[in-house]
Amino acid sequence: MSWPIPLFPKIEYPKPIFSRLWLPTLALVAAGVAGAVLLLWPHGKPTQTFQFWSTLIGAPLIACALTFGWKLDQWEDEQTDAEESENEQNRLREMWCEWTRRHLPVVDSVAFPGATDEVGELANAKADLPTLSNRAVTFGWVEGRATAFRRRRLLHLIARHFAGALRTNREVVITLMLNDASPGLSDIWIQQAMRVFARVVPRTTFHVETPSAKGCAEWITRQVDLVDPATRIVIAVQLWTDEEQEHVFSEGAAAFLIDPGASSVGSIFRPQVSARQTGSRARPDQGLSGTA
Repeated sequence: MSWPIPLFPKIEYPKPIFSRLWLPTLALVAAGVAGAVLLLWPHGKPTQTFQFWSTLIGAPLIACALTFGWKLDQWEDEQTDAEESENEQNRLREMWCEWTRRHLPVVDSVAFPGATDEVGELANAKADLPTLSNRAVTFGWVEGRATAFRRRRLLHLIARHFAGALRTNREVVITLMLNDASPGLSDIWIQQAMRVFARVVPRTTFHVETPSAKGCAEWITRQVDLVDPATRIVIAVQLWTDEEQEHVFSEGAAAFLIDPGASSVGSIFRPQVSARQTGSRARPDQGLSGTA
């Protein structure tokens, strides 16, 4: 799911009740009420009585108390509303920050580009990255072999790479990102993956799924939002088929292991999908192409 960056309006707290403003105001109220008592006191009725003085003094005090109480109640309501709004903004801000910090914990990863077998050397800052412009290449270690052999060999290399980490898990999900692979090829990949991984790690139960690689950004987003994701190997691969005469892409594969119970791991955060200048939705998942 998407959650845009929340924009919070500025909270306006009520101004404090200043004594230098309200003391003169209350004095005017008291003077007005006292004047009204004197004006409305019946003519001929004695003024040297307890009733007169209690009315003359009590009425202004009551009027001042009611006026100041009304203002204080209004101020407390505005103060409470502002504090509740601030607390709600802080709560939403913390929830949004926690949402953005959700990630897939990656224990290990491996890549098999067709352009080179020395993947580790590419981490060197001075290394020359392979250029695949206007050419399509295959894996050097299986050049000229059939697709079935390349598929089996590639899965075997991936299984051996992750074997040590997989032995500590009872069940593991294998996710094969095969892009535009036909249902028939998907079934072959599933059967081969089950066979290879069960042979390399026999005490672990494997489940294989093949979501479309075209929706990999949405798939990663769903995985990030899972409360208790399973241990999972994600394998993205593209291979030539035996029927192809001309190739428009290079062979390659990459895999990473997601283990929610690991303590020291890397992270894959939620994909950020942006819009094109034309206003249509961007395609952040165009890294895979071709048919596996």
